[in-house]
Amino acid sequence: MKALGQQFREVSKLDWCKVFIPDKTNAFVWHVAVKGPEDTPYKEGIYHMVLDFRPPARMHYRTGGNMYPEQPPYMFCMNHSGSFITNKTLCVKGATMEGEVTGHYYTPGTTVEAILTAMRMYLDSPDRSGVGFMQASQMNPQDKEKYAQESKKYVCPICKANHAELFK
Repeated sequence: MKALGQQFREVSKLDWCKVFIPDKTNAFVWHVAVKGPEDTPYKEGIYHMVLDFRPPARMHYRTGGNMYPEQPPYMFCMNHSGSFITNKTLCVKGATMEGEVTGHYYTPGTTVEAILTAMRMYLDSPDRSGVGFMQASQMNPQDKEKYAQESKKYVCPICKANHAELFK
């Protein structure tokens, strides 16, 4: 729990995301509003991710509790991005910036910031595929920009984060 608290503090310092813990009795579930990457059609967008650091119920008996950091958190995007399938778990195993280049993928030392950075960059990755991802190459830039503009109207029904009010 101490390491996760440190990760929370580090992510809270980033200027391109806002992090929320909707249930103050459960610090294992985070909501993170992430700004789209610069120099892409997604740059004006805000994408609402959920990171769940708890093990699934079916695995609890084997792990004896939280499986993070040995395994990556479960992650999904709550609002439409045109890149991630809404409310579908994203494959985080390969979610490191260097993973695409060097083949080094998630390890217990991978930071939450590295995971969020990778997911942010994957928004406009033309050939990214896998669990929870749409093919960005199948959309034209105008559609991506439309999703980016629409994303600013999103209000999370759980944490109440209003994207129109964030990053002002």
